[in-house]
Amino acid sequence: MGAWGPGILSNDIAADLNAYWRENLAEDHEPEEISKAFINNAKEEGIFDDPEEEYEFWLSLALIQWKTGRLQDNVKKKALEFLTNDKIEEIEKDRWFEKSDYRKRLKNLEKLKIQLTSPQRKPQKIRKPYRQQTTLNPEDILTIKLASGNYVIFEIIDIDESHQSRTPVAILYDYLQKEKPNYGDYLKAKVIQFEAEFIFGGYTNFRLASVKKSQNEPLHRIEFIKGKSKNIIKAHMSQGIIFWDEIDEIFEEWINNPKHNKI
Repeated sequence: MGAWGPGILSNDIAADLNAYWRENLAEDHEPEEISKAFINNAKEEGIFDDPEEEYEFWLSLALIQWKTGRLQDNVKKKALEFLTNDKIEEIEKDRWFEKSDYRKRLKNLEKLKIQLTSPQRKPQKIRKPYRQQTTLNPEDILTIKLASGNYVIFEIIDIDESHQSRTPVAILYDYLQKEKPNYGDYLKAKVIQFEAEFIFGGYTNFRLASVKKSQNEPLHRIEFIKGKSKNIIKAHMSQGIIFWDEIDEIFEEWINNPKHNKI
C-alpha cells in the first residue's frame, strides 16, 4: 500500500475508492450498490488479508461516504471498530519515521472519530468528474521556463491510465539554468531522488496532475528536447503527485533542496 502522508485519505486505497465512489454516484448508481462492489473487490484482491490495508480501506471508505453525506451504518460500524485505542496503537506505532507525522496522524484519527459519530450531512450533489488527458508520451524529454526565468529538464516515463484519465508520470533532472538546455545538457544531468519520510529510500517519479482543463499541461510553455531517452528510470508505480499549476515553485524547490539525492 502506498501512503503519502498522515492524512486519512493520503494513500493509494483511498485515492481509488474516492475516484470510483464519485464516478459511480455521478452516474446515478445507488450508494449501497457501489459499497457492495467495493467490498467484494477488496475481498477478491486480498485487501482484507492484510490488517493494515483492511484498516485503511474501512477508514477511507467511511470518511469518503461521510464527506458526501452518504455514510452507511455497516461502514460506520466497521470503521469505528478500527478506531479503538488498541487497534490504532497496533497499526500506527511503527509506521512513521517522524514523531511529528505520528502526532498528526493521531489528530486526524481523533477527528475522524468525531466526524463519523456526528449527525449525517445532507447528500452532496456529485458532478461528473473531470478526466485529465495528455498529448505527452513516454520518453518525451522536455524543458520549461519557470516563472523565475530558470529552465528545468523533466522527462515523461509513463502514462498512468486510470479512472478514464491519462496522467503523465515524470522524473525531474538537476538542471536549473537561465540558458535553455540542449540534448547534451540532458545527457549530463542527474535525476532528482526525493527524500520522503513516509517512503523508505525516497522516490524519483511523480504524476503531473490537473483538476480542471484550464490547469492542464501548459503546452504553450513546454519545449521538446530532441534526442533518445537515457531510460535511467524504468516505469513503475508513481509515488508522488504534483499539479501542473504548481510546477513554477515546486520544480525549483525540489532541485535546490539539499536533502534530495541525485542519481
